Amino acid sequence: MTRPFINTLSIVGDVRHRQFQPLCLELAQHAGTVHHFETPDHVETPSEQEQTVTVVLQAWSDQYSRSQISRLAGLHIFGRLYCCYGPACESDARNRDLWPDAVRVSLRLARETILADLRERKETLPLTAAADEVFAHRVIRTLSGPPIGRVAIITPDAALRKSLSQLLTHAGISSVGHDLLTGTEAEPDEAVDIVLHDLDPWGAWIERSLTHAAELYPFAESKGLASMPDAGLMTELADLPVSEIIPKLDAVNALLPALTRPA
Repeated sequence: MTRPFINTLSIVGDVRHRQFQPLCLELAQHAGTVHHFETPDHVETPSEQEQTVTVVLQAWSDQYSRSQISRLAGLHIFGRLYCCYGPACESDARNRDLWPDAVRVSLRLARETILADLRERKETLPLTAAADEVFAHRVIRTLSGPPIGRVAIITPDAALRKSLSQLLTHAGISSVGHDLLTGTEAEPDEAVDIVLHDLDPWGAWIERSLTHAAELYPFAESKGLASMPDAGLMTELADLPVSEIIPKLDAVNALLPALTRPA
């Protein structure tokens, strides 16, 4: 029998919630013992000698109090703690500071992130790790294909351009930044693999810039960045070369799958 990755798995939250069921079932298959807690209040201190993992399922913002989160963080100096949050919580990193960045992981990345940590026996990030450190820690394992060579960041928002560039640099990925394109740009010195194009506020200037980006970087895959990636925006993009929309409010986690390209 294959030795489990996880000696003891503790799951906190509503395991009956449909969006979390695949993750819970997958992790349970790799665990020797599984405990379930409706709330964090009865989670026990993990053993220092065993591979212990606590997964908190977060379906909505403010589901857990600051005192509950602080208690969990204090218990997991030696054990692994993950807060796996659903789509309703994607903006929490911007307007709340309850969960440390080091333990927050989007539900869509949770399976890959947790299992990769366990297989590689990676040391846990300190709870004080900054967002760019978390991004760099996870990004290399997330890129399933060849390494990304270069990313073009196109946005009129200089602060956003700088923050995205810093994230990519921290992960060892080079980038080039542009304001909105006008069609008068010089031929680039290097090709890029991915174009990240700001879609806010949507209008004719953005639409024209997207078209120019496809001309400037004809072999790159274009991905949009938007504060509200809703169905209306998807309709506007139907005839434009944008493969997906990345929510700005969860950029650290959302960029990880967006940077993957086929092997």
